[in-house]
Amino acid sequence: GCLARADFHGEEAMVGAGMGLATLVRHATAQDLGGIEPLVGIPATLGGAIATNAGAPDGWIGDYLSAAYFLYQDGSFGEYKPPATGLTERRLDIPPDVVIVGGRLRFHRKMAKEIQREVKQRIKQKNLAQPLALALAHVELGAPVLAKLQVRSRAHEGGVGVVGVEPQRLSRLCDRVLPLAEAELAPRVGQ
Repeated sequence: GCLARADFHGEEAMVGAGMGLATLVRHATAQDLGGIEPLVGIPATLGGAIATNAGAPDGWIGDYLSAAYFLYQDGSFGEYKPPATGLTERRLDIPPDVVIVGGRLRFHRKMAKEIQREVKQRIKQKNLAQPLALALAHVELGAPVLAKLQVRSRAHEGGVGVVGVEPQRLSRLCDRVLPLAEAELAPRVGQ
């Protein structure tokens, strides 16, 4: 629907709150527009990214946001514009209890091949950290949660797995990480 699309105008885009960040990066790349590559791998929609101030050490949603649009509880429309001088903190002053419906983002011209190369490098770096994240999830949430992830990934062969990991890869990763996590980390659970 209209909340899951982006309309590009030069180096800006009006983006619905329901568009996933990965989809937004793909659409921008197709237009030779870059700059938001630090958001690659964050499993969020634009609305979720704005609401949670999502980002990475080298860039967060506020760095690219020209305006955020939202609805108040009474149905009236609101707009938040970050200060032109830049934000001193990673915090957007959006009123509480509103529904974010979209935003206007800034991009810059960049060749698609260059964007794709950077995206691949970022995904590779994030994938290197994921086995540790799965092991930590085991400690925090217990083996049944990871077992559910493993079963879910196998049930959805060919789809996208957890945090952008292909289901087959997640299954193989769970098969390797679960025994290690149980042997090394399980005695620490409940301490």
